[in-house]
Amino acid sequence: MGGNLDELEGPTTVDAEDGEDPLPTQGQHDQIELDTNARFAALKRFYTKQIEDTSVSATDPLASDFGATFSSPSALSRIMSLYTSSSHLYGGGAKKAKSKPPVMREALAPSEGAKVANGTKERSIINRMASEDCAWDDILSKEQRAFQDPEARFMEELRPLPVLLRTKRSKRCKSCKHILVKPEIKPASTRFRIRLIALSYIPLPTIRPLMPAALPGQSVSATSLLQPKLDSLTPLRPIQYLLTLKNHMFDPVKVTLATPSVTPGRIGSR
Repeated sequence: MGGNLDELEGPTTVDAEDGEDPLPTQGQHDQIELDTNARFAALKRFYTKQIEDTSVSATDPLASDFGATFSSPSALSRIMSLYTSSSHLYGGGAKKAKSKPPVMREALAPSEGAKVANGTKERSIINRMASEDCAWDDILSKEQRAFQDPEARFMEELRPLPVLLRTKRSKRCKSCKHILVKPEIKPASTRFRIRLIALSYIPLPTIRPLMPAALPGQSVSATSLLQPKLDSLTPLRPIQYLLTLKNHMFDPVKVTLATPSVTPGRIGSR
C-alpha cells in the first residue's frame, strides 16, 4: 500500500503538466522590444498620463488638451477673481505662496516607450557590414532609409511602399467652357461622371467658297459676277471651297479626310 502511495503523483506535479504556460511578469514584459509604431504609441500614452498627473492648475496650457479646459466653472471663477479682487488691481494684500508643481519624469521602461541602445546589436551590424558576404549594394542608402523603418540597415529589410494616386483633372471647352471630362470623387475609380456624345469631341468644321482673286484691270463688279451661287450649283463647273477645322479641346487631334466610294444622293456615281 505504501508503494502505491509513493507512485501517486502529487497535485503540484499534475498542475505543472496539465496547466498552461504562466503569464509573463512585469520584468519579462519590459524586456520585449517594441517596433517603431508600438513604441510611439507607448510614449504617447505615457506622456499623456504624465501631463494629466502634473497639471494641477486649470489654467495650465498643457492641461487644456487633456485635463480641465478654460470653459470649466473653476477656471472661469479664477479668471474673474483677477478682475474683482482689489488686491490684484492695486498691488495690495499679502501674496500667497505658490505651490511647486510636480516634476514630470521621463520614460524609463520599454513598456513606456523608452529604448536603450544595445551595443551587441550594433556590433553585429558593423561586423556584417565589414564581412565579405555583404556588398555595397546590400547596404541601404540615406535616401532609401528616409521612407523606411529607422531600424532597417540592409536591402532585405526594405518594405514595399504604397503608390500615391494621381488626381484626375477636369477638362473644359475653350469656347463654351462646357465640362468635357469630369472625374469621380473616388481617385481609385476609372469611370467618369459626365460622358458627352461623340459630336462634342469632333473639331468644329466651317466651310465657305474660295473667292477668286481679282485680276489686274478687272473691276469689282466683274469679280462679283464670278462668285458661285451656293443655292444652285452649275453642273460640270468646278467650285473651290475652303474647309476650316477648329479644335476646341485641350488635347491635339488628328484629322483625316476621305470621300465615299459612291457619291450620296438619288443617283450615285463612282
